[in-house]
Amino acid sequence: MDWHEYLSQVTRDIDDPGEASEVRQELLSHLTLLAEELAQEGCDQESAQCASV
Repeated sequence: MDWHEYLSQVTRDIDDPGEASEVRQELLSHLTLLAEELAQEGCDQESAQCASV
């Protein structure tokens, strides 16, 4: 599952579009940091992104 699909799935029940957007941005920030940590540990970028979801 890619990040876009994951974020859409996680926020689909949030009725307020502004709130959903804020939640997506916050989650994306965490996913990005985790993927960067995994990449520093030796994962390639694609594997790091997949493992972070």
